[in-house]
Amino acid sequence: MANTTGAAWRRAIEVSLPSGNVALLRKPDVFNLVMGDGDVPEFFSAQVMAGLKGKAAPEAAAPETADDLRGYSRLLDTVARACFVHPRIVDKPEGEMGEDEIGLEHLAFADKVAVFQWAMGGEESRAAQSFLEAQGAGLDALRAGGDVPAEPGGPAGAE
Repeated sequence: MANTTGAAWRRAIEVSLPSGNVALLRKPDVFNLVMGDGDVPEFFSAQVMAGLKGKAAPEAAAPETADDLRGYSRLLDTVARACFVHPRIVDKPEGEMGEDEIGLEHLAFADKVAVFQWAMGGEESRAAQSFLEAQGAGLDALRAGGDVPAEPGGPAGAE
C-alpha cells in the first residue's frame, strides 16, 4: 500500500457559497480546531460534541445572551479561517491585501454559516440551521454588522 502524498492530505474542494462566490475550501480537523481554540459557545457545545462523537445532535438551543451570539460568530470565523484556501483569509488592512486575499469582514454571514455547515456536515448542519432559524433579530444585527442587543428578544413569552 502506498503512502498518501502531501498534496492528497492538503486537497481542497471548490464550494459555491450562498453569495454566489466560489471558494477553494479544505475540511479542517474540527475536533482539534474546536479543542485548540476552546471558543465554542456554551449553548452550542452539545451539538458540536455530539457531532464529533458521531452521534445525533440534540435539538439546537437558542442563545440567551449577546455573549452567546458573539461566541457563535467567533466560532463561525474560526471555522472559516481554517477552511479557506483560496482566497486566503488574512488580518491586514484592505489596501495591503493581495488580489487573492480577503478579510473575515468580506464574508457574508450566510457564507460563514454555509462554510461551517460544509465543514461539520451531517447532524451539525441541521443543528446549525435550527439555531439560525431560531435567532431572528439578534442575527439580523450581526449580518448587518451592527451591535447585538443586550437582551436579544428577552425571555420567551415575555411581554
